[in-house]
Amino acid sequence: MTIALLSLLLGGAWAADVLVHDGDAKLALDRAAELAEVDPNAVDVVSFADLVTGRVPTVVGRGEVATCARNPATRDDVAKAIAAVEESLTLLELEKAASGLDAADDVVVCLRDLVDPAQVGRLYYLRGLLAWFTEDAGGAREAWRQAHVIDSDLVWDEQFAPDGKPLFLEAKEALVDEAFAVIELIPDPNPLHLDGKPIESRDGFVRVDGGRHYLQVGSDPVLTIGISLETGTQSAVVMPTELRADVLLWPLQGREGSLSKLLQVTLSDGDQVVVVAAEGEAVFRTTVGKTAWETLAEPEPEEVPEPRPEAGPGRPLLAVGSGVVVLGGALAGVSWSQAQAAKRDAADATTETDFQAAEKRYKGAGMRFYAGAGVAVLGAGLATVGIVQGIDAEPFLLPGGGGLQLGGRW
Repeated sequence: MTIALLSLLLGGAWAADVLVHDGDAKLALDRAAELAEVDPNAVDVVSFADLVTGRVPTVVGRGEVATCARNPATRDDVAKAIAAVEESLTLLELEKAASGLDAADDVVVCLRDLVDPAQVGRLYYLRGLLAWFTEDAGGAREAWRQAHVIDSDLVWDEQFAPDGKPLFLEAKEALVDEAFAVIELIPDPNPLHLDGKPIESRDGFVRVDGGRHYLQVGSDPVLTIGISLETGTQSAVVMPTELRADVLLWPLQGREGSLSKLLQVTLSDGDQVVVVAAEGEAVFRTTVGKTAWETLAEPEPEEVPEPRPEAGPGRPLLAVGSGVVVLGGALAGVSWSQAQAAKRDAADATTETDFQAAEKRYKGAGMRFYAGAGVAVLGAGLATVGIVQGIDAEPFLLPGGGGLQLGGRW
């Protein structure tokens, strides 16, 4: 039993702070007042569109995100940022190299085309070099680990002194022993790329190596999000602007936890929220920061009409068979009449020539009779098959007994 329901049973009023709806504010207020005892004058009314518009992606749980705060970028912009950092490191301008690496990361999260793993792997390789030059072995190892995660083909650049190379190789070898982080993506986007490589999610969940990554959703252009995750943790990345109003029905689909996370990053913790969706047919309430949801109304299940049987060959076969029966019967009937006339002429013949002519006509008419009868039988067979094809397999009970219902797959 939820906290809200317990409050009602004890006689206390459940005061809503926020009403979230999917379009018609007046209808939503009327339904909330009717089902949730909401005071229309004491609740903030927020449409779903206003709830998500302009909201940046946010992590719920342990982790951080970085989003674009400048103009959209291209891979060429990333290449220029890399060249600037390389120049600074070559000249041992370490402070300039550090600021250049941070600027390069800002460029990457502004990409509107797919990340190039080789470029991003190079950035982390350079970050590792910077840490090595400043005698930060731990920072160098972590940066090189991340470089290997993103670009598995990365090798040591021989233009730099090889004294850091053993640690560089050690960072790669240690990857096989490391645990993963799990992220839930809200919504579950398609297509989805991580560090420039396509990945698939399982019901919105993705398993990744801990550390820094670049998550990209959609296509042409993509939305790029920098995410930093701790190994062994589970977090959610909520992308409000990628959501549609039908998410307000998630409590009916067993996804109320995901909707709770959306409210958590868009409203204030502790807010009492009533959600009215589907033109007022669905009404829910919850508390931001809590996992409990109460369903006050839900749409009536739609009546699904029984599927009509697909059209079968019964009707054409019956039509063709009936036509063939008529044609064959007509031929047989005419031939029979002609045979009887020839038989009478043979009986009345006075000369051998007349007899032979009548007998010839008799035999020809007989052959046509049998041919017509055969055609009629064939047509009857086709018609019978057509009738069988059109029989519905469901039993049709008659007052005096049982039978089969005709008129199925015609």
